[in-house]
Amino acid sequence: VAAVEKIRFFAGDVRSGTKMHINIGHTTVMAEVAAFGVPDGEGVGNDYAVQAMLERMTRLSIDSAPPPFDDSRAYLAQEELYGIEGRPLGASTSQQGAPEVPFSSGGGGAAAGGDDRHHGRQWLLLRFSTPVTAPSDALVFGARLELDVHGEQCRLAFFGRLVKTFALSDDEAIGKLKVYKVKERYGVLERLQPDGVSGICRGLFKKQTDLSVFVGLRVATRRGETAVIEGAFGKSGKFRVQFDQPPLLQGRTPDDNQLVLRFKKYVFAEKKDGKAKPVQ
Repeated sequence: VAAVEKIRFFAGDVRSGTKMHINIGHTTVMAEVAAFGVPDGEGVGNDYAVQAMLERMTRLSIDSAPPPFDDSRAYLAQEELYGIEGRPLGASTSQQGAPEVPFSSGGGGAAAGGDDRHHGRQWLLLRFSTPVTAPSDALVFGARLELDVHGEQCRLAFFGRLVKTFALSDDEAIGKLKVYKVKERYGVLERLQPDGVSGICRGLFKKQTDLSVFVGLRVATRRGETAVIEGAFGKSGKFRVQFDQPPLLQGRTPDDNQLVLRFKKYVFAEKKDGKAKPVQ
């Protein structure tokens, strides 16, 4: 894991899942990159962005100790590495958790003052194609060396410092890296049961889906009514829910019966029976 900053002269993208040339120690090797960072609401606004970037760059210099990496907290998986322009709120599905009230237009906590950009520290998980030998806090440079050396494009994409190392074969260590994606599924409340607080729903799952990993998760209607998934109803993908309070029937429209399930899926979590359990 490397704490990094994108080089502002690099005009291309540094997208998760792509392979790049990484200069580390005394060698240059290929590595697949995966970006992650702090969720929306933990960055800074536009007015402080440049100063924050300069402070981060100072910490990444060889004359300073690398910034600490807290592997006990959760981080948001991101589609790419962003520069001084910041990450637009909503560039990835980035609510911090699974909000109880769905269908809102919020991005999960914009910076004060209505800023529409998110400026926060980012990290890259570097999956090297071959083992490398380097100090545990080594400088790293990412580049697109396949670009024309005589062209006008800057080939250096990012720089940073190693903050954590482990072998890719060490599944237990990788599984402790808490990087998540926020997932959303939409369905419909089909009908309420006679007791007025339990219901039958459809649309969230396919008939072959193992609903056991979703039992206990919370869903919400467009009206903000929340319920807990109790289990499957038949074999067609329908499921039973228990509402916290009886849903209001007065003035109810079909749109009010729309459901949303929001949950976190941890990218590197240990899978049981081939399935990673979603959490909220």
